[in-house]
Amino acid sequence: MGLLTTIDGIPLYTTIQEAVGWAANNGLSGYHEHIYKEQLGYMGGTSHETAIEGPVTIPTPIPMPTTTTTTTTTTTTPTTPATSTTPTGGTGGGGGGGGY
Repeated sequence: MGLLTTIDGIPLYTTIQEAVGWAANNGLSGYHEHIYKEQLGYMGGTSHETAIEGPVTIPTPIPMPTTTTTTTTTTTTPTTPATSTTPTGGTGGGGGGGGY
């Protein structure tokens, strides 16, 4: 396992995993193959041209302004009128006094 050599400054590895890992770390995907000193090697990027050119830069979209809508809900609870309690009946009266 390891690095076989570099071609045009791009590493050529002995395993696919190393090549794909290099590709992922450099904004690329996939791999392609080269023969180096009668040994099969793997290079990150789907083609040699892709590996040399690097990742395609996709422009970052300009963010659109967002609108925030606020809705306020008011709940009104009906009030019950206050009631007063008036006692019914009397409390009884005092007896009359007897006079002499």
